Amino acid sequence: MNLDIFIDRVGDWNPQLFRELKGKLSGNMVTSLLIASICIQVIVSVGLVDLDSSNRMYAGFQFLSWVIPIGLMLIGIYAVISDLNQEEKRGTFNFIKLSPQSGRSILLGKILGVPSLGYLLILSFVPLHIFLALVVGSSLGTILAWYLTICATAYLFLSITVLYVLYSGKYAIIFSLLALQPISALLSIYNTYLNAAIRNERWLDSVSLLSWFYVPISSNILLFYGFTCGTCLVISYWLWQAIERKYVNPQATVFKKEHSYWMNINLQIWLLGFALPLMTSAIDRNQSEIPFYLLTFYTISTLWVMCLMSMTLPTSQAMQDWIGYSSKHPDRSVDRQWWKSKTMQDLIWHDRSPSIVAVGINLAISAIVWELCALIFACNDLNALLKFSIGVAIATVLSLIYSIIIHIVGLQSQMKSSGAMPLLIVISMFPLFFGVLLRSNIMAEPLGAVILLFSPFFWVGITQLSLPTIGITFLGQLGILAGLNNLFQRRLQSIGIAKARSLAARESKLVRTNI
Repeated sequence: MNLDIFIDRVGDWNPQLFRELKGKLSGNMVTSLLIASICIQVIVSVGLVDLDSSNRMYAGFQFLSWVIPIGLMLIGIYAVISDLNQEEKRGTFNFIKLSPQSGRSILLGKILGVPSLGYLLILSFVPLHIFLALVVGSSLGTILAWYLTICATAYLFLSITVLYVLYSGKYAIIFSLLALQPISALLSIYNTYLNAAIRNERWLDSVSLLSWFYVPISSNILLFYGFTCGTCLVISYWLWQAIERKYVNPQATVFKKEHSYWMNINLQIWLLGFALPLMTSAIDRNQSEIPFYLLTFYTISTLWVMCLMSMTLPTSQAMQDWIGYSSKHPDRSVDRQWWKSKTMQDLIWHDRSPSIVAVGINLAISAIVWELCALIFACNDLNALLKFSIGVAIATVLSLIYSIIIHIVGLQSQMKSSGAMPLLIVISMFPLFFGVLLRSNIMAEPLGAVILLFSPFFWVGITQLSLPTIGITFLGQLGILAGLNNLFQRRLQSIGIAKARSLAARESKLVRTNI
């Protein structure tokens, strides 16, 4: 089957990929590229077959183990950013959107087709790399598992790249250099496992610290690669949900509220898989470690909910449109429970409505998971259990306070969801700054610990303050939450009244005009 027939068959699957390949993979260019690659590989092979050839072959194998994945990912990242930015400048990207193809099909065509010449050059070294892997002692299954992991990682980084461009990301070189750091870190781990398996190093069998739901993923290379592939694919799946939403509607929130619930559940399961083996082993080894594990994993969960908060925040215009629609079409059902009312259903599911209820649901999911863990693993230490439960309550109220503040600011400005996270960081840094500043003074140290209860480092205050002091501060936080919630509701009501008056005036004018 020649190249043209292959490209035609690709066109049946993805028309955008067909257009990209048709424009880039001309026969002469492909032939010249492959000839150059073959010449380079012949020269490298001749250099390897020399004195002490086993060490040289292993060095060549290691070199290609770095060059192939880094070249594959960086070429793809740079080419995709450059091409999509050029499409945007020429105004042809909006024209492409008019195509009957789905956004996923078009963007996957870009990912696979735009860097196709670079991909071809890098992939032409794969046979030599596999040959060297087999020569130095790797099994075919191990090297194929390594390649699958590289492909899953490349898919993840290219998905991040597409989302970056859709959110007006530019500067292909800078983004490629920034991406090089995490790519190199992950590749270092992948190659460490690969080299350990090839050399039959015993440390691979002795590493049992990292387990996921009691499966020792750190001591088996295939389990480790499989777990990594699964994690990359799940993250990529959610990235593509955001990509498709942004592609279809640039004004939409990054994720639907429904998506945020499932993403939060995914993270809780992922974290729980690591937490359970650690806390189980700590029961026999050192029970004082259990509160530390609970604190660490719950903090990660809370930070993730904060991220979801910013990614589900509707724009000011979207919230005002929802308020206007709700005012025009009120729920008049009196025999329905409040949680089944139209307003509550909108607050839970509708993307244009405020996301405070959605934030509360995500906080509840996290709290239920880790409170159950605390009850199971820390039930013998009532003081630790009580303080952890208080910490969960404070984290929940504090997150809701932050959420309402962001909604109030967002309602009165044109802040986008991308601006919510910087605002959230600024809001949370104020009490942290003053808390640390006061703690540097011995006389004001208790006050500094109290102020830290209003910051992301509230655990410091919980560990150092007495329960009555924590309880009084928590009541103060509840008062602040109630006050902010009342302010936000009054603001919503005033907007709803203004919308209703504006609509009534418009309808009255139309009636007078018809008369």
